[in-house]
Amino acid sequence: MADDEFSTETTTQSLGMGGLADVDGVPGGAGAPRPAVSPTSATMPITHASATSPTVPVESATVPQRTIPFAEPGTTAPIQPVVTIPTIPTAPITPTTPTAQIAPTAAFTRPLSALPRRRTRKRLVIPLVLLLVLGLAIGGGYFAYRHFVVGPESGARGAVSAYFADIEAGDASAASALAVGPYQATPIVSGPTIARAADRPSDFAVISSSAVSGDLVARYRQAGVTGRNLTYVAVRYSVNHTAFSDTYLAEQAGSGGSGGQWLLVDPYRVLSVSGGRSSTAAVDGVAFSEQKPIEVFPGSHVVTGPPDPDFLPVGTTADLAEGTTTRQYTWTAYGPVTLPSTTPVLTSEGRTAVQAAYGVALKQCAAAAETGSGVCGIDDMYNYFTCNHVTWTITTIGAVDVDLSTQNADGSYDFTANGSVASESGDYSDFFGGDQTFSNQTTDLEASAGTITFAADGTATATLTG
Repeated sequence: MADDEFSTETTTQSLGMGGLADVDGVPGGAGAPRPAVSPTSATMPITHASATSPTVPVESATVPQRTIPFAEPGTTAPIQPVVTIPTIPTAPITPTTPTAQIAPTAAFTRPLSALPRRRTRKRLVIPLVLLLVLGLAIGGGYFAYRHFVVGPESGARGAVSAYFADIEAGDASAASALAVGPYQATPIVSGPTIARAADRPSDFAVISSSAVSGDLVARYRQAGVTGRNLTYVAVRYSVNHTAFSDTYLAEQAGSGGSGGQWLLVDPYRVLSVSGGRSSTAAVDGVAFSEQKPIEVFPGSHVVTGPPDPDFLPVGTTADLAEGTTTRQYTWTAYGPVTLPSTTPVLTSEGRTAVQAAYGVALKQCAAAAETGSGVCGIDDMYNYFTCNHVTWTITTIGAVDVDLSTQNADGSYDFTANGSVASESGDYSDFFGGDQTFSNQTTDLEASAGTITFAADGTATATLTG
């Protein structure tokens, strides 16, 4: 510690005594030789900090001695002056000429009150901050490794998590890539089947997983499951705000070891459809034969009759339900779906197709009438004369009314039409053999009737029956 940090006042506080002057005017330094002070002296000369301080006599007394070690700067041998501590004076004390001066040396220690405060708080805070930073670094590294290298789940649980993440994202291709057979029915798992975000599973979570017991493994082997490490994964998710518990079977591909991709054995759900106006139906717009069940992604699906631009879709919604439970595991399932048997309704495209089909039928009838008679009420006659040449032109196509309440055995529907007009031009021979011509003679066609058949591409075909 530097010598200039110690003042006379500081030294007196340390000793608990009156003021002591520095030797030779040097704070805590070496001055003139210090004469010895007798321990039995009746009085001890004391030099005060102020030259004008009053002096008082000191009674003679013998008091215990206190030895205070001092060391000269740059030496190892301590000087041990003896200081006689006076008793409390009872009479005025007269200061005398000092016979000895004692000054603190560089080895003297500052009093506690003058020492700077120990910075305990900073010494504690800095290690805590370092620990916190170190913890965040380790934790952040583990988080990054867990979520970006290993992933939030791995193994069988990770495969199921990835499958549902792909479905929730609408990625049918990625989701189906995690599936492996054998399948119970034909999967229909193309993009349109999970196109509506609201009908996809959400709030997915893995609940538990466990290895499949030996007796069940044998059954799976008999059913054609060939993968290793068969594992049940119990999950929970929601569809349209309804919570479901479900179970998926995972297997590890490959011949052995710890490697091999984890896949899901038939992770779809079976859907059976019946009813409707034909033997075909559609799930989310994808057509299939309703004579056999199909498999779809878990979620909500719209089942309709066969997709047909001529008719408004008539269908229903296939919703999941919790099905069987085996050894604490529950599987979801779809109940049988029956299409409603309501009367179909034509779309605007369908009505246009009907009118076009009827117009084609009238033209065919007109062409037939030029050489004989047509089923639409026109023929090759004019004013009771058989025409030598005649041309019929349909100028107005009447409105068609299709009866969709009843479908014929061949799949057609009956229709009627009114308001059609045809124009006739040609020539004929009169009673005297003269050639008579005429043109643009209009005829209101009688009410037409017939059947009409709709094709899957949106076109229609009309057949006139009268």
